[in-house]
Amino acid sequence: MTTESEQDLQELVDQLDRTSKEYGLDINIQKTKTMVINKEMEKPKMNIKIHGELLHQVKSFLYL
Repeated sequence: MTTESEQDLQELVDQLDRTSKEYGLDINIQKTKTMVINKEMEKPKMNIKIHGELLHQVKSFLYL
């Protein structure tokens, strides 16, 4: 998912969680990460949560 703001991302994550539950699926919080991509060298810390648990923010990831 990509958004312009932290608030928009939190809303999308909340919607994904609700929709997943409707289909009997659970999001694995340990495997779910956030990453900031912008022009700034210093990346802001995001506070995105699922079930009140903060998602880990990474600087890069391997897409399989």
